[in-house]
Amino acid sequence: MREWSTVRAENERPDPVARTATTRTARSRRTRRLLVDGLRAHIRATGSFTANEISARVGCSPATFYSHFATKDDALAAAFESVLGDVVDLCRSMLDLDRFESPGVEAAVVAFVDAQADLFRRESPLFQLALSRLSSHRGIRSAYRSAEAETLAHLEAVVVEGQRLGLVTDGEPRVIAETVLVLGEGLNNPRILRPGAGPIRAEVAAAMVAVLTR
Repeated sequence: MREWSTVRAENERPDPVARTATTRTARSRRTRRLLVDGLRAHIRATGSFTANEISARVGCSPATFYSHFATKDDALAAAFESVLGDVVDLCRSMLDLDRFESPGVEAAVVAFVDAQADLFRRESPLFQLALSRLSSHRGIRSAYRSAEAETLAHLEAVVVEGQRLGLVTDGEPRVIAETVLVLGEGLNNPRILRPGAGPIRAEVAAAMVAVLTR
């Protein structure tokens, strides 16, 4: 009869099937990430894409592309979700209480407006493609609504705490946050993305500062 400790040790050994599945899942996530990154870079450079182009760019087969994305629009939705994540992260990192305290609300807003406009300009081809499919693809609509809701929740929380600290003007926090959100989304306007649009950016920043501090 085997020792109980030997039996227990055998029972506690990792299941090779589970271990293989975990490895496969991690590899699948890496491949998907490569595809999304490659898709973003390709659209940034060319303004369009095919499954064959993205597969060649990242070194996989079209079959692998379609194992991750059922359609081209599904792939576009994933790339759109990725770039919207960058937009949300930018808002979280640049419109926060630490920056409102130092260097101050105005300086924080001016820096944010410049950074967000630069991001929109850099990713403009992807935004154009995705927004053209917004009404017809649920995944693209879902990505947009989710990012907007997350940004709005962050802004409202900052406004509430900023009011408590005397950094943000009194008023309905939701209204203030929504106004800042709308002004920020307006930075994706082609008139702001073109060269020489610095004065327009400055006016948008001034409007955002006025909403927060009037």
